[in-house]
Amino acid sequence: MNKATVVNDLLTFIKKCPSAFHTVDTVRERLLADGYTELFVDDEWELVDGEKYFVTKNLSSIVAFRYNKKAKGFTVAASHSDFPSFRVKPSRDFLPSATAE
Repeated sequence: MNKATVVNDLLTFIKKCPSAFHTVDTVRERLLADGYTELFVDDEWELVDGEKYFVTKNLSSIVAFRYNKKAKGFTVAASHSDFPSFRVKPSRDFLPSATAE
């Protein structure tokens, strides 16, 4: 994948994700397209060695993993964002200075 493709993919992702909820939904779509199986928190899981899975919670959190029965531990890569939104505030937070009169 070349740099332009990676940049365009990132920009498309950012445009589709104005909130944490949109971000989880977009990541969910990508994981399903990549062959991951969705699991549900309240269900009993029957994991298959080598398969890829993910689970969401409250529509605002998502965890993906590949099950490895022989592993003696696990590796975690994580990211966190409260609200990945780029917005201009509707009003300013400062008072005009005395020199701006």
